[in-house]
This record gives sequence, C-alpha cells and structure tokens, in this order.
Amino acid sequence: LCFRPDGQQLAAVSSQSVRFWQESSSRGHRSTEGHSSRVAGVGFNSKNQQLISLSFDKTIQAWNLEGQPQRRPIQFSQPSEEIYGLELFLIPQTNQLVIKKSKEVTVWDLQ
Repeated sequence: LCFRPDGQQLAAVSSQSVRFWQESSSRGHRSTEGHSSRVAGVGFNSKNQQLISLSFDKTIQAWNLEGQPQRRPIQFSQPSEEIYGLELFLIPQTNQLVIKKSKEVTVWDLQ
C-alpha cells in the first residue's frame, strides 16, 4: 500500500495485480495485469510518473499512472532460486530501488 508523493493516487497490492484509486474516489480506479505470481510490494517513483511493483514471479515492473506497463519486466532473480521475505524500497529523488530478498539486499537502477 502506498500513496503517490503528491497524494493524488493510492496503490494497493491485490494478489497478482496492483489496484489504483484516485484521491477523489473510493472505488478502484485501475488495475494492472502482468505479474504471474503474488505482488510483494509497490512504490511510486519520486517524480510521480510511474509505479514500480515487485513480485514473487521474480520480476520488477514499471507501470504508468494508467496501469499500463512502461517496459518489459526486469528479472531480478534466477528462476530456480527460492525466495522469501521479499521487500521493495524506492530511493527518493533517484531512479533507484532497493530489493530485499531472503537475506540479500540489492540496489537496482531503473534507467
């Protein structure tokens, strides 16, 4: 669950997708389609131009504010690797994010 930094939009994990709500509406606004496993975390980038999602399908996905993918998913782990404790942190004022998986922390640049 996260708010866009300007407070105009809310995003929440919903199984294999992310649902968006506008500030002025209590109903789900848009929903993403693209992950093949449970979404573990979401966050808006500092420029409010995209939402980043992290999933147990071992991919990072960038979405525009309409819920459409902006690029191909980024594979962050080997298919055979077992993962637990997956978390996502966006670094403010950058295009970087931190992924914590199991006992490992990795910084990714999304440019």
